[in-house]
Amino acid sequence: MPGSPKKRTEPQRTRPRIRARRENGQVAPFLSRDPTAIGEALKRLAAGDSVRAIADDLGVTHQAIRVLLLDEVPDEYRVFQRRSLIARIVEADQQLEEAATPIAIVRARELCRFARWDAERRLPHMFGQQTRIEVGVAPDLADALRRARERERVIESEPAQPALPATRPE
Repeated sequence: MPGSPKKRTEPQRTRPRIRARRENGQVAPFLSRDPTAIGEALKRLAAGDSVRAIADDLGVTHQAIRVLLLDEVPDEYRVFQRRSLIARIVEADQQLEEAATPIAIVRARELCRFARWDAERRLPHMFGQQTRIEVGVAPDLADALRRARERERVIESEPAQPALPATRPE
């Protein structure tokens, strides 16, 4: 029929683990708020594992891990966020240095721009633009004129010194 939307015949692409959970009825897998599990996640983050790798091992989404860590241990997680943003900038810079083809250079340059832009937004105190305002106090012109007039009055009021006789060498 004209005007009716076409149905998609190809299956939608999803990750196998998510597809398996949906088929088993596990739409939202349980994420433990056990302090030992949180401690283990923090240890793995400290060891350099990504949040996505931890989430895959636990069978949950990386968003669930991030929400759990922000809810339970926000200060520690923010330290890891800061470190990962800095690591992303360093990695992007390294890719730019190692880029050999024009396409690789453009791709690496865009990665560098995005990494810095993201860090600017998330860590403005470290990577944001710094505005420095200096306020200097300069002498006021009116004060300078007033002091000059006072000096004139003082000079006028002092008795004149007798002039020394001029001697001419003979």
